Amino acid sequence: MTTYSEKTVEFLWSLRLNNSREWFQAHKAEYEALMHRPTKELAGALFEHLRGKDPQHDWNLPISPLAR
Repeated sequence: MTTYSEKTVEFLWSLRLNNSREWFQAHKAEYEALMHRPTKELAGALFEHLRGKDPQHDWNLPISPLAR
C-alpha cells in the first residue's frame, strides 16, 4: 500500500503557497502520486474493513477529486 510521506506534506505546503490552476497543472503528477493514489488506497482499505464489520450496510461513499 502506498502511504503518505514527508513529500506529501511538502506538496500540501507548496499547494497552499501556490494555490493556482497553473501551478497545480504543472504539479498534477505529484498530486496523483502523493495525494490521490494513497487516499484512494486508504479509502479502499477502510471500505473493506467496514464492509467486513457490517456487510449489510451501504458503505459505498464517493470521494470527490479536487476541482482543478
